[in-house]
Amino acid sequence: MIADAKIKNDHILSDIDRDILKIVVYNRYRKSLPAVSFIKGFGLKKGAIAGTIAHDSHNIIAIGVDDKDIANAINRLIELKGGILFSEGEI
Repeated sequence: MIADAKIKNDHILSDIDRDILKIVVYNRYRKSLPAVSFIKGFGLKKGAIAGTIAHDSHNIIAIGVDDKDIANAINRLIELKGGILFSEGEI
């Protein structure tokens, strides 16, 4: 699908009104830039969900409403050395 991006202060944001959220794949094994795209149909209204259970690579995959929650989820999974979690705010 092709959709207009929701942009604020030169940043591309998730659009919960249209159920378009950011999805990030972050390499757990070596430093590299994350792959960032968008996903539709996930239904998340707040926070971020992330996990390391990914058949081929077990990298971190995170889907979220805002960058802060996505980053918190990714960083917590790094601390835990893997798993599945939900992040909202500082929690």
